[in-house]
Amino acid sequence: MNIAAKILLAIGFLLSIVTNGSLLLIFTAFYALYTYLASIVFRALGWIASSSISRFNILTGVAVLIFGGGILAGGMGDITTLIFLWSVYTVVEAVTYFRLKDYSKLYLIAMVSLISVAMALYLVIVENIAMAGDYDDVLPNFQLIFVVNMVSALFAALGTLLAKKPIEPPEVGG
Repeated sequence: MNIAAKILLAIGFLLSIVTNGSLLLIFTAFYALYTYLASIVFRALGWIASSSISRFNILTGVAVLIFGGGILAGGMGDITTLIFLWSVYTVVEAVTYFRLKDYSKLYLIAMVSLISVAMALYLVIVENIAMAGDYDDVLPNFQLIFVVNMVSALFAALGTLLAKKPIEPPEVGG
C-alpha cells in the first residue's frame, strides 16, 4: 500500500473514532457532522489511492463516498434510511478488510464493524425504532454501536499504518 493511501486512510479512520466518540454524548453529537464528512472524504480517497492492491478498493472508495455522502445529503432524516446507507458501505469496507488480511491481521479485528451493522439493523427491523419516534430507550444500544465502531476504526487505522506487502510463497516444483 502506498504511503499516500496509508496516510489518507489512517486520517479517515482516526476521524471516524472522533465521530463515534462525539456521538456517545448528546451535547457533542453536533461536532460529528464535521468529523464524519472529513472521515468519509479521507477514507474514500484513501481506498481509491490504494487501488494498486486491488481494483476492489476503488469500489470501496466509491461506496464510502456515495453511501456516506448520502447520509449527509439526507440530513438527519429517516433513521431507517440512514442506517441502511451506513450499513451498505460498512459491509463493503469489512469485505475490503478481509481482502487485506494478508497485509495486516489487524484488519480482521476491524471487521467487528459487522457486529454494529447487525445491531443497527436489528434495531430498525425487529425493534422498529423508526416507528417508535422516541429514541431514549434505544440510546444505550446506539452508544454500544458507537463504541464498537471506534474499536473497528482503531484497528483499521493500525492495520493500515502497519500494512506490509504479503510475502509470496515460493513456487514449488517449477
